[in-house]
Amino acid sequence: MKNLLLILFFAIQAHSQVVEVVAGLSNPYGLAVDTASNLYISETNKISFMYLNDGAPAVFDLFTNNVNNPTRLTIANNYLYVLETGSSEVSRFNLLVGPPQLIPYITTGLNSPSAIAVSNNDIVVGDYGTYAIKRINTAATPFQVSLLDNHLTTDIVIDGGIFYFADPFYGSVKSNTIVNPSPTSTTIVTDIPSPSSLLLHDGLLYISDGEEGKIYRINPNGSSTTAQLIVSGLNNPQGMVVFNNELYIAESGANRIVKLNLNTLENSPFENVTPLTISPNPAHNTLSIDTTDPINEISVYDVLGQNVFITPISANSIDVSQLQNGIYIIKAYTSKGSHTQKFIKN
Repeated sequence: MKNLLLILFFAIQAHSQVVEVVAGLSNPYGLAVDTASNLYISETNKISFMYLNDGAPAVFDLFTNNVNNPTRLTIANNYLYVLETGSSEVSRFNLLVGPPQLIPYITTGLNSPSAIAVSNNDIVVGDYGTYAIKRINTAATPFQVSLLDNHLTTDIVIDGGIFYFADPFYGSVKSNTIVNPSPTSTTIVTDIPSPSSLLLHDGLLYISDGEEGKIYRINPNGSSTTAQLIVSGLNNPQGMVVFNNELYIAESGANRIVKLNLNTLENSPFENVTPLTISPNPAHNTLSIDTTDPINEISVYDVLGQNVFITPISANSIDVSQLQNGIYIIKAYTSKGSHTQKFIKN
């Protein structure tokens, strides 16, 4: 009986951090927030929205016709992109032009897409039906499609020239490059049974586990592959966004949106808290390195964890021209410890 009470106490404690924002939705899945404080929600065959600065926010329908099983949402280039998994299409809505109109954008070449991320002219799509991650260059006419990785994925986020993807088959999160992708992806997180959605915020990667009902976070530039559990007890958490330092979560199994104040989380000792600034990234010949503390030594590792070289540093730069193209991890040693960062050699 005592053990049961302890289990209930910790379950309630973990869940008490979560506040309900709105209920009564229909299978909310993807979330996106714009600069005008509008939160967009993908529900069963419709897109809805709510104004987050309203004291008592209400949900309004935005698109209800010709929307076929919308899942992931993302905002880029002043557009709201909608992944329509049911019709294997990508549609988009211009946030600056009214009245709102959802226009088909990518209508061929996909098979049950499950993830989407947009960066400038590149759209990276997880194409579940073909077991592939594809890059679509929308600057070309017609659009050019290339293969980035042969993996199943449930979600993708982009950080510069690197994309992170949730791999449900191996229970992990991995990374690769958009330009000249490596044949072997880098593992960022392991031991998450069913990673479902990703969010990159303030240098930290947030991961929802739909089956376990949990949210984790990790520093993707650190050397650890073990994520920190920040909340549990949710019912199929999916899409996540941050607004005013609050984490909004689509709790799909409970048909509601909840939020978690990030200020209330314990300040856990993430690796690489001291900034390690590198430039340019991607780098071709020379990589400049800077930290708040003097650097004594630099180590560079490849995606397999092999030490490529160790060198003392004098001018806060290293020659990377002899490295093969791909993703590398640089580790800078100072008197106060070590700091890591990823970079791309092209």
